[in-house]
Amino acid sequence: MTRQRCILFFTLVSLILSTAVTPSQAGVVDISECRIPASKDLGDSLGFPLHPERISSSKPAQILVVPIVPSDLPDYQFSQDLKDNYINAANDIEKLSFGRAKINYIFAPVHRSQLTVNDFIALGNNVQSSWDKKDLTKSTWGFVRNTIKELDPGTNFTNIDSVILEVGPSPNHLRTAEAFQFYSNNQDSWFDPIRTNEGYINNAVLFGQHRGKIVIAHEIMHNYGLIDLYGAGSGPGPLSLMGGVRTMILLNYEKWILGWLDDFNVTCLDGKTLTPLAEPQWKDPLNLKPCTKIGERIPNQIFELVCAPLSQTQPGSSSTNLYWQQNHRGPIATPITSPNLTIDSSVKMKNDENQLIVINTGGGTGLMIEVIRDDFNVRRLAFYSLDNQQRPPITFWPPDTRGGTTWTLEISDPAAIGSLFKSEKLSLLVSNITQDEISLTLIPESLKSTDEAKNLISQSITNRAAGISIARIAAADKAVADAAYAKAVEEKAVADKILSDAKAAADKILSDAKAVAVAKKKTTITCTKGKLVKKISAVKPKCPSGYKVKK
Repeated sequence: MTRQRCILFFTLVSLILSTAVTPSQAGVVDISECRIPASKDLGDSLGFPLHPERISSSKPAQILVVPIVPSDLPDYQFSQDLKDNYINAANDIEKLSFGRAKINYIFAPVHRSQLTVNDFIALGNNVQSSWDKKDLTKSTWGFVRNTIKELDPGTNFTNIDSVILEVGPSPNHLRTAEAFQFYSNNQDSWFDPIRTNEGYINNAVLFGQHRGKIVIAHEIMHNYGLIDLYGAGSGPGPLSLMGGVRTMILLNYEKWILGWLDDFNVTCLDGKTLTPLAEPQWKDPLNLKPCTKIGERIPNQIFELVCAPLSQTQPGSSSTNLYWQQNHRGPIATPITSPNLTIDSSVKMKNDENQLIVINTGGGTGLMIEVIRDDFNVRRLAFYSLDNQQRPPITFWPPDTRGGTTWTLEISDPAAIGSLFKSEKLSLLVSNITQDEISLTLIPESLKSTDEAKNLISQSITNRAAGISIARIAAADKAVADAAYAKAVEEKAVADKILSDAKAAADKILSDAKAVAVAKKKTTITCTKGKLVKKISAVKPKCPSGYKVKK
């Protein structure tokens, strides 16, 4: 391609690569530049660094589980079956973390609360209103604080990372499942850590009744620093435990900020070169004074010139640079240079489910591309954006209809080639899929209608046809190989049976021969008659008349 355009494409390649990328490749920058900063005013967020009060994976977490019984209900036994759900949740979290997050539980005796069943029901009904009014007296936050203070005199809270309060026995009418994260340096006393005789409690969970292991794991992961990713209709759904669907999976990006995914699995791209892209240089043929004030006007015999941002008249542009415009119909100048990014700049990424590409687009935002394996063990390609000032912070961008599911693309099917994920500023084109690699192309929104972009899309469609053809040939070859293998197995089975039957027949002949030989074997007896002695040898020897067998 001869023209230089702002289209960056890169390739996710084979499992045999020992490293994801090399820093010398165009577009790839140091991993530190893709540690998207956490929100400064929204508590926990999907950014760096995590709050120091959150549970750390650097050592086994100590979690105290306290069963709670309302004052008007009889005592109950917190059974081993109930404990097993907690233990299973911890085991699954350990697997998600590749063995880095270990949890030790301390199961406390049942604690009798001062609240009645109706009080607990009221707590559940008042969750939103008490939050809005910041009223601790009617809030689950206040209940957690008060209960830990009640427990403090008789409980050793040394090195406790989180306290889980579970109201029982289940089932009951309090359906709350809520995590509580506290912060040491904040301007709101609502979030102050809970002081005990042994130190501060920074994390807690309240279950209004017993929950299964997935819900338990979801709430505990809040204490590790993750946030809810459901509520907007464009979240990860079954691709994250935090997505509101009962699944034991986390996004690779979530694992990365937790320290569970190593940096060598992450590729960092320079978002400044991608969005909003380099600005063209403009030449003013009228040699007018600089355009510096929005709305300033210059009369003209044919048209009036107005000072305005380029984004106001140019579709797809986000530029705030000011230019003299013709009645808001466009700049009077003509572009003399195009944005400069070489089309063949590339990065390489392992084609497995533990890989992540991060594009830092600034201001606590970013674009993520990752290969993730779902609950059905299917590898999927996901493309989503992150904005740590939004709740939920993640927006998944779906592929078009070719080979796609709602938010992701199954990449084992060559029909997925040519699929296009469309975000607000960039489109992600699946240019090709081979046995060893996936080729992807990033197309900026402002260039999606260019001949170059159209050619890339056209080439991907050609690649799709070739991929489907190769897959069909491979499938046919596999069918032939499977048939040959099945025939060989069948022939071997027949041969094995013939051999087995022959061996059985030979064994019978040998056995019969041995039996005959044993039956015909002569034995010798000694016969006596007075002083006379005779030895008789025969198959069935008998002493002559008048003789007796000597014993």
